Amino acid sequence: MNITEVINESIITFNIYAYCVVLSGYIKHRCSYYFLKNNHMDRFPPPSRSGSARSAQHKANRYFSLSGPEENLREYLKEKPIIDLLEQQGVEYKQRISEKEIIVSAGAPKIVSESAHAVENRAVKTDRADMTAERAQSFVDSAKLTLYQPERQTLKFMAEDGYAVLNFDHKLVTAVPQKWRKKYDDYLEENQ
Repeated sequence: MNITEVINESIITFNIYAYCVVLSGYIKHRCSYYFLKNNHMDRFPPPSRSGSARSAQHKANRYFSLSGPEENLREYLKEKPIIDLLEQQGVEYKQRISEKEIIVSAGAPKIVSESAHAVENRAVKTDRADMTAERAQSFVDSAKLTLYQPERQTLKFMAEDGYAVLNFDHKLVTAVPQKWRKKYDDYLEENQ
């Protein structure tokens, strides 16, 4: 065996070794994926997760009941900016019911003042002449459902005979006399 044959054989051996290393890594990856995907967790310990990842998954499962934990987490991460904003204001996120409305729990805050819009509505619109801060407060106190309106960043307290809209500073934005809308009945049972 001459030197050229030895070098060629060494290169071939090295290439085979490198291929086996790469292949074993791939097989290990695929096996891990298979076992994780098919819940054979008894054979492999779960990967360590940080506290924040566990916390996020816990919150996701608390807020959402979709088809699985991954979907819950995906939806939670999508809604997280709104959930965080609401938590900073002392408001609890309950359920998104449309692009423009989210059911929340906000208690019954006391109205501290009225916006110029609320005063103008009372002066201009005849059906709102008696929509004083006191009347609006009665809507807040007897609200059957409270909605957060993300595009306006307001809370809508919906009572049997009308609703009051407040901003996060508890300033009355508007109050409207209106009969209860039956479309919200299903959400009452879910969020009581």
